[in-house]
Amino acid sequence: MYEVRHAVEPDYEAIAEIATRTRPEPFTADEFLKDDRRALADPNLILHRLVAVRPADGRVVGYGFSERCAWEPAGRWSVYAAVHPDCRGLGAGRAILEQAERIAREGGATELQAWCRGEADESFAWAQRRGYALKRQRTESVLDLSKPDFAKFAPAVDRVRESGITLIMQDGLTVPEGLLRQVYELDRVTSPDVPAWDAGDSFPAWEQYRKDWYECHVPYVVALALDGDKVVGLSTLYYSHTPGKSAGIGYTAVLREYRGRSIALALKLLTMEDAMRRGIPRIRTNNDPDNPSMLAINVKLGFQFIPGPRLLQKQL
Repeated sequence: MYEVRHAVEPDYEAIAEIATRTRPEPFTADEFLKDDRRALADPNLILHRLVAVRPADGRVVGYGFSERCAWEPAGRWSVYAAVHPDCRGLGAGRAILEQAERIAREGGATELQAWCRGEADESFAWAQRRGYALKRQRTESVLDLSKPDFAKFAPAVDRVRESGITLIMQDGLTVPEGLLRQVYELDRVTSPDVPAWDAGDSFPAWEQYRKDWYECHVPYVVALALDGDKVVGLSTLYYSHTPGKSAGIGYTAVLREYRGRSIALALKLLTMEDAMRRGIPRIRTNNDPDNPSMLAINVKLGFQFIPGPRLLQKQL
Protein backbone atom coordinates (compact mmCIF):
# COMPACT_ATOMS: atom_id res chain seq x y z
CA MET A 1 0.00 0.00 0.00
CA TYR A 2 1.05 3.57 -0.66
CA GLU A 3 0.33 6.74 1.23
CA VAL A 4 -1.15 9.41 -1.07
CA ARG A 5 -0.86 12.95 0.24
CA HIS A 6 -0.53 16.52 -0.98
CA ALA A 7 2.93 17.41 -2.22
CA VAL A 8 5.29 19.51 -0.11
CA GLU A 9 8.36 21.38 -1.34
CA PRO A 10 10.93 18.57 -0.77
CA ASP A 11 8.83 16.27 -3.00
CA TYR A 12 9.41 18.31 -6.16
CA GLU A 13 12.82 16.84 -7.00
CA ALA A 14 11.19 13.41 -7.22
CA ILE A 15 8.22 14.81 -9.13
CA ALA A 16 10.55 16.35 -11.72
CA GLU A 17 12.50 13.11 -12.05
CA ILE A 18 9.33 11.09 -12.65
CA ALA A 19 8.05 13.64 -15.18
CA THR A 20 11.37 13.55 -17.04
CA ARG A 21 11.27 9.75 -17.15
CA THR A 22 7.65 9.55 -18.33
CA ARG A 23 7.32 12.54 -20.67
CA PRO A 24 9.26 13.48 -23.80
CA GLU A 25 11.10 16.55 -22.49
CA PRO A 26 13.04 17.21 -19.26
CA PHE A 27 11.57 19.02 -16.26
CA THR A 28 13.08 20.73 -13.23
CA ALA A 29 11.84 20.86 -9.65
CA ASP A 30 11.89 24.65 -9.78
CA GLU A 31 9.66 24.63 -12.85
CA PHE A 32 7.03 22.47 -11.16
CA LEU A 33 7.20 24.37 -7.89
CA LYS A 34 6.79 27.80 -9.51
CA ASP A 35 3.89 26.60 -11.61
CA ASP A 36 2.10 25.10 -8.62
CA ARG A 37 2.63 28.18 -6.46
CA ARG A 38 1.14 30.35 -9.20
CA ALA A 39 -1.84 28.01 -9.58
CA LEU A 40 -2.49 27.83 -5.84
CA ALA A 41 -2.58 31.63 -5.66
CA ASP A 42 -5.03 31.91 -8.58
CA PRO A 43 -8.69 32.25 -7.51
CA ASN A 44 -9.80 30.82 -10.87
CA LEU A 45 -7.92 27.56 -10.37
CA ILE A 46 -8.25 24.69 -7.94
CA LEU A 47 -5.17 22.48 -7.84
CA HIS A 48 -4.39 19.50 -5.63
CA ARG A 49 -0.85 18.21 -6.36
CA LEU A 50 -0.58 14.66 -5.07
CA VAL A 51 2.28 12.25 -4.46
CA ALA A 52 2.39 8.53 -3.69
CA VAL A 53 4.93 7.66 -0.98
CA ARG A 54 6.32 4.19 -0.27
CA PRO A 55 5.90 3.65 3.50
CA ALA A 56 8.98 1.45 3.82
CA ASP A 57 11.47 4.20 2.96
CA GLY A 58 9.44 7.37 2.33
CA ARG A 59 10.34 7.44 -1.38
CA VAL A 60 8.03 9.41 -3.69
CA VAL A 61 7.28 6.93 -6.49
CA GLY A 62 4.46 8.73 -8.28
CA TYR A 63 2.65 12.03 -8.60
CA GLY A 64 -0.58 13.39 -10.01
CA PHE A 65 -3.20 16.07 -9.59
CA SER A 66 -6.84 16.95 -9.44
CA GLU A 67 -7.62 20.31 -11.03
CA ARG A 68 -10.55 22.53 -11.82
CA CYS A 69 -10.36 25.65 -14.05
CA ALA A 70 -13.10 28.26 -13.70
CA TRP A 71 -13.41 28.76 -17.47
CA GLU A 72 -14.08 25.06 -18.12
CA PRO A 73 -17.69 23.86 -18.41
CA ALA A 74 -19.44 23.27 -15.09
CA GLY A 75 -18.60 19.89 -13.57
CA ARG A 76 -15.43 19.25 -15.58
CA TRP A 77 -12.26 18.39 -13.65
CA SER A 78 -8.86 17.22 -14.90
CA VAL A 79 -6.94 14.40 -13.24
CA TYR A 80 -3.54 12.82 -13.81
CA ALA A 81 -1.34 10.06 -12.41
CA ALA A 82 2.24 9.09 -13.27
CA VAL A 83 4.51 6.51 -11.65
CA HIS A 84 8.28 6.04 -11.88
CA PRO A 85 8.97 3.29 -14.47
CA ASP A 86 10.81 1.22 -11.85
CA CYS A 87 7.80 1.18 -9.52
CA ARG A 88 4.87 0.38 -11.80
CA GLY A 89 2.41 -2.44 -11.35
CA LEU A 90 2.40 -2.20 -7.56
CA GLY A 91 -0.66 -0.02 -6.99
CA ALA A 92 0.79 3.48 -6.74
CA GLY A 93 -0.94 4.77 -9.88
CA ARG A 94 -4.28 3.37 -8.78
CA ALA A 95 -3.91 4.99 -5.36
CA ILE A 96 -3.12 8.41 -6.88
CA LEU A 97 -5.98 8.24 -9.38
CA GLU A 98 -8.51 7.16 -6.78
CA GLN A 99 -7.54 10.08 -4.54
CA ALA A 100 -7.63 12.53 -7.47
CA GLU A 101 -11.10 11.28 -8.46
CA ARG A 102 -12.31 11.49 -4.85
CA ILE A 103 -11.24 15.13 -4.64
CA ALA A 104 -12.96 15.91 -7.95
CA ARG A 105 -16.20 14.21 -6.89
CA GLU A 106 -16.23 16.15 -3.62
CA GLY A 107 -15.77 19.31 -5.69
CA GLY A 108 -18.86 18.58 -7.76
CA ALA A 109 -17.29 16.86 -10.76
CA THR A 110 -19.59 15.20 -13.28
CA GLU A 111 -16.90 14.67 -15.94
CA LEU A 112 -13.21 13.85 -15.68
CA GLN A 113 -10.57 14.45 -18.33
CA ALA A 114 -7.01 13.11 -18.48
CA TRP A 115 -4.16 13.10 -20.98
CA CYS A 116 -2.12 10.07 -22.00
CA ARG A 117 0.98 9.96 -24.20
CA GLY A 118 0.27 8.67 -27.70
CA GLU A 119 2.90 5.94 -27.54
CA ALA A 120 1.91 4.83 -24.02
CA ASP A 121 -0.42 1.99 -24.99
CA GLU A 122 -0.10 0.27 -21.60
CA SER A 123 -1.13 3.46 -19.81
CA PHE A 124 -4.05 3.89 -22.20
CA ALA A 125 -5.26 0.34 -21.52
CA TRP A 126 -4.79 0.94 -17.77
CA ALA A 127 -7.01 4.04 -17.94
CA GLN A 128 -9.65 2.23 -20.01
CA ARG A 129 -9.93 -0.44 -17.33
CA ARG A 130 -10.77 2.36 -14.91
CA GLY A 131 -13.62 3.76 -16.96
CA TYR A 132 -11.86 6.26 -19.24
CA ALA A 133 -12.64 6.41 -22.95
CA LEU A 134 -10.84 8.11 -25.80
CA LYS A 135 -12.33 11.52 -26.59
CA ARG A 136 -9.72 12.82 -29.01
CA GLN A 137 -6.22 11.99 -30.18
CA ARG A 138 -4.00 14.84 -31.29
CA THR A 139 -1.21 14.75 -33.86
CA GLU A 140 2.28 15.27 -32.48
CA SER A 141 5.33 16.11 -34.56
CA VAL A 142 8.98 16.99 -34.04
CA LEU A 143 11.28 19.18 -36.14
CA ASP A 144 15.02 18.50 -36.15
CA LEU A 145 16.80 21.86 -36.29
CA SER A 146 20.25 20.42 -36.97
CA LYS A 147 19.74 20.44 -40.74
CA PRO A 148 17.05 23.01 -41.54
CA ASP A 149 16.14 23.93 -45.09
CA PHE A 150 14.33 27.21 -44.57
CA ALA A 151 15.88 29.16 -47.45
CA LYS A 152 13.29 27.76 -49.86
CA PHE A 153 10.56 29.61 -47.96
CA ALA A 154 12.14 33.05 -48.47
CA PRO A 155 9.94 33.91 -51.51
CA ALA A 156 6.76 33.14 -49.53
CA VAL A 157 7.90 35.30 -46.62
CA ASP A 158 8.86 38.10 -49.03
CA ARG A 159 5.37 37.99 -50.53
CA VAL A 160 3.85 38.35 -47.06
CA ARG A 161 5.93 41.47 -46.39
CA GLU A 162 5.32 42.88 -49.87
CA SER A 163 1.57 42.58 -49.28
CA GLY A 164 1.89 45.15 -46.50
CA ILE A 165 2.13 42.77 -43.51
CA THR A 166 4.78 43.59 -40.91
CA LEU A 167 6.37 40.65 -39.07
CA ILE A 168 7.84 41.25 -35.63
CA MET A 169 9.29 39.12 -32.84
CA GLN A 170 8.80 39.90 -29.15
CA ASP A 171 9.92 38.38 -25.89
CA GLY A 172 6.66 37.15 -24.38
CA LEU A 173 7.08 38.82 -21.01
CA THR A 174 7.80 42.26 -22.48
CA VAL A 175 4.90 42.59 -24.91
CA PRO A 176 3.33 46.03 -24.22
CA GLU A 177 -0.08 45.76 -22.62
CA GLY A 178 -1.78 47.63 -25.47
CA LEU A 179 -0.40 45.17 -27.97
CA LEU A 180 -1.26 42.24 -25.71
CA ARG A 181 -4.89 43.36 -25.65
CA GLN A 182 -4.97 42.91 -29.43
CA VAL A 183 -3.30 39.50 -29.08
CA TYR A 184 -6.01 38.57 -26.59
CA GLU A 185 -8.78 39.56 -29.00
CA LEU A 186 -7.20 37.60 -31.84
CA ASP A 187 -6.79 34.56 -29.59
CA ARG A 188 -10.38 34.88 -28.38
CA VAL A 189 -11.96 35.04 -31.84
CA THR A 190 -9.78 32.33 -33.42
CA SER A 191 -9.81 29.72 -30.61
CA PRO A 192 -13.33 28.47 -31.49
CA ASP A 193 -11.97 27.60 -34.95
CA VAL A 194 -9.71 24.96 -33.38
CA PRO A 195 -11.35 21.55 -33.94
CA ALA A 196 -10.80 20.53 -30.30
CA TRP A 197 -12.85 23.50 -29.05
CA ASP A 198 -15.94 22.28 -27.19
CA ALA A 199 -19.25 24.07 -27.52
CA GLY A 200 -19.35 24.40 -23.73
CA ASP A 201 -15.90 25.96 -23.45
CA SER A 202 -15.51 29.58 -22.48
CA PHE A 203 -12.50 31.81 -23.08
CA PRO A 204 -10.60 33.24 -20.08
CA ALA A 205 -11.43 36.80 -19.10
CA TRP A 206 -8.92 39.50 -20.02
CA GLU A 207 -7.52 39.84 -16.50
CA GLN A 208 -6.90 36.07 -16.28
CA TYR A 209 -5.32 36.00 -19.75
CA ARG A 210 -3.09 38.98 -18.92
CA LYS A 211 -2.00 37.38 -15.64
CA ASP A 212 -1.16 34.04 -17.26
CA TRP A 213 0.75 35.78 -20.05
CA TYR A 214 2.99 37.93 -17.86
CA GLU A 215 3.48 35.30 -15.15
CA CYS A 216 4.47 32.43 -17.45
CA HIS A 217 7.17 30.39 -15.69
CA VAL A 218 9.14 29.39 -18.81
CA PRO A 219 10.91 31.61 -21.38
CA TYR A 220 8.91 32.20 -24.53
CA VAL A 221 8.66 34.39 -27.61
CA VAL A 222 5.77 35.50 -29.78
CA ALA A 223 5.88 36.32 -33.48
CA LEU A 224 3.22 38.79 -34.59
CA ALA A 225 1.84 39.80 -37.97
CA LEU A 226 0.51 43.35 -38.22
CA ASP A 227 -1.52 45.06 -40.91
CA GLY A 228 -0.71 48.65 -40.03
CA ASP A 229 -1.34 48.75 -36.27
CA LYS A 230 -3.72 45.78 -36.31
CA VAL A 231 -2.54 42.37 -35.04
CA VAL A 232 -3.72 39.80 -37.56
CA GLY A 233 -1.63 36.75 -36.67
CA LEU A 234 0.48 35.24 -33.91
CA SER A 235 2.67 32.25 -33.13
CA THR A 236 4.17 31.46 -29.73
CA LEU A 237 7.19 29.30 -28.93
CA TYR A 238 8.01 28.12 -25.40
CA TYR A 239 11.49 27.08 -24.28
CA SER A 240 12.42 24.39 -21.78
CA HIS A 241 13.68 25.47 -18.36
CA THR A 242 16.80 23.47 -19.15
CA PRO A 243 18.77 25.82 -21.46
CA GLY A 244 19.36 24.59 -24.99
CA LYS A 245 17.23 21.45 -24.66
CA SER A 246 13.98 21.90 -26.56
CA ALA A 247 11.08 24.15 -27.51
CA GLY A 248 7.38 23.71 -28.08
CA ILE A 249 4.95 25.62 -30.28
CA GLY A 250 2.11 27.06 -28.23
CA TYR A 251 -0.57 28.60 -30.43
CA THR A 252 -0.51 29.78 -34.03
CA ALA A 253 -3.48 31.64 -35.46
CA VAL A 254 -4.41 34.11 -38.19
CA LEU A 255 -7.64 36.08 -38.54
CA ARG A 256 -9.99 34.44 -41.02
CA GLU A 257 -9.87 37.26 -43.54
CA TYR A 258 -6.05 37.02 -43.69
CA ARG A 259 -5.74 33.26 -44.09
CA GLY A 260 -4.33 31.60 -47.20
CA ARG A 261 -1.53 34.17 -47.58
CA SER A 262 1.34 32.22 -45.93
CA ILE A 263 1.21 34.43 -42.83
CA ALA A 264 1.15 31.46 -40.43
CA LEU A 265 4.12 29.93 -42.25
CA ALA A 266 6.07 33.18 -41.98
CA LEU A 267 5.30 33.50 -38.27
CA LYS A 268 6.41 29.96 -37.51
CA LEU A 269 9.64 30.54 -39.44
CA LEU A 270 10.38 33.57 -37.27
CA THR A 271 10.08 31.53 -34.09
CA MET A 272 12.16 28.69 -35.52
CA GLU A 273 14.95 31.05 -36.50
CA ASP A 274 14.91 32.33 -32.92
CA ALA A 275 15.23 28.74 -31.66
CA MET A 276 18.17 28.10 -33.97
CA ARG A 277 19.96 31.19 -32.68
CA ARG A 278 19.58 29.76 -29.16
CA GLY A 279 21.04 26.41 -30.17
CA ILE A 280 17.79 24.50 -29.67
CA PRO A 281 18.07 21.03 -31.29
CA ARG A 282 14.37 20.33 -31.85
CA ILE A 283 10.87 21.77 -31.71
CA ARG A 284 7.79 19.80 -30.70
CA THR A 285 4.18 20.63 -31.51
CA ASN A 286 0.68 19.16 -31.18
CA ASN A 287 -2.19 19.68 -33.58
CA ASP A 288 -5.66 18.32 -34.15
CA PRO A 289 -5.77 15.68 -36.91
CA ASP A 290 -8.77 17.47 -38.44
CA ASN A 291 -6.86 20.74 -38.87
CA PRO A 292 -5.42 20.04 -42.35
CA SER A 293 -4.20 23.56 -43.10
CA MET A 294 -1.93 23.70 -40.02
CA LEU A 295 -0.75 20.13 -40.54
CA ALA A 296 0.16 21.01 -44.13
CA ILE A 297 2.30 23.91 -42.90
CA ASN A 298 4.13 21.60 -40.50
CA VAL A 299 4.77 19.08 -43.26
CA LYS A 300 6.25 21.83 -45.43
CA LEU A 301 8.54 22.87 -42.59
CA GLY A 302 9.83 19.32 -42.17
CA PHE A 303 8.09 18.15 -39.00
CA GLN A 304 8.08 14.37 -38.52
CA PHE A 305 4.90 12.83 -37.10
CA ILE A 306 4.85 10.63 -34.00
CA PRO A 307 1.87 9.23 -32.02
CA GLY A 308 0.00 12.18 -30.56
CA PRO A 309 -1.33 12.50 -26.99
CA ARG A 310 -4.75 11.08 -26.20
CA LEU A 311 -7.45 13.04 -24.40
CA LEU A 312 -9.47 10.66 -22.21
CA GLN A 313 -12.86 11.27 -20.64
CA LYS A 314 -14.88 9.63 -17.87
CA GLN A 315 -18.46 10.47 -17.05
CA LEU A 316 -19.43 10.29 -13.38
